Amino acid sequence: MKSALITIMLLILTTKVVALDSVQNDRCFKCHNSPTLSVLAPELGYKKNYHVDKASFLNSNHAKLDCIVCHKGEYGMWPHNNDSAKSLTCLSCHSSGSIFFSEKAEYSQKKSELYFNDIQSEFSSSVHFSKLGDKFSCFSCHDPHVFERNRLPNFDKISSDNKMCLNCHTQTEKFVSLTERSMPDINSTHEWLPNINKHLATVRCVDCHSSYDAPNLSHNIMSKDKALRNCENCHTKDTKLFDKLYRYTLREDRKSYGFVNGSLLSRAYVIGSTRNATLDILSLIILIATMSGIAFHIILRIITNKNKI
Repeated sequence: MKSALITIMLLILTTKVVALDSVQNDRCFKCHNSPTLSVLAPELGYKKNYHVDKASFLNSNHAKLDCIVCHKGEYGMWPHNNDSAKSLTCLSCHSSGSIFFSEKAEYSQKKSELYFNDIQSEFSSSVHFSKLGDKFSCFSCHDPHVFERNRLPNFDKISSDNKMCLNCHTQTEKFVSLTERSMPDINSTHEWLPNINKHLATVRCVDCHSSYDAPNLSHNIMSKDKALRNCENCHTKDTKLFDKLYRYTLREDRKSYGFVNGSLLSRAYVIGSTRNATLDILSLIILIATMSGIAFHIILRIITNKNKI
């Protein structure tokens, strides 16, 4: 009996392939939670990082999913045979007939399906897809392991969204391998902007570099010659930023503070952009009244002093 148990243990320890279908995601995190887990990808020309932060994943929109729900094929075995492994795409789940589609969720799923289909349509027209094709996908920008939709406050969202772009546009090795051209310096290409650091910290890349045509979902990234370059596009009453970033901010503020307070006290602000005409008029009245009071006081003092003389 004892020898049989030892034999079984040796078989388990020496086997080359271990099925993972019946285990928890913790089995995956034993390797993938390591920040140094990276493998040279010959087809990409650079080391690809396979690290997945467990804490971030558990806070993401996909936290309730098992890894092998999306990672099919040989991803369900260890060690992985990546040549035959296939992962799902966004539309594998977010479309009718998907593995998560049900009659109970039909209404919300139809809305999601239309939303993702519009995103796919915009993406297909983007400069990324037209120039890079299959080398560029949803996952090139969006990491499904950490994705949190509509959970970030305004400036955290700006930083998070810009990080997606900078993940390629500041990584020389990755940029060159994808585009086969040298990487331009971001500061040089944006030097026409006044106070460039302030702009890059408070405005998202997609607010200037994506199309504003319907459905206006910021996934049709345009070539640099079509990017917004006029100050008036943002610094006017009907600023275009309201169509993208501040539309999101206003929606989040209304959820937090209520419709009226969210509309009046929105954190979204751009110099030259009138957010609330009533408050602007009231501010102007207060300013005029204050200046008039000061002027009246000065005149009164002058007259009083003359009478004393």
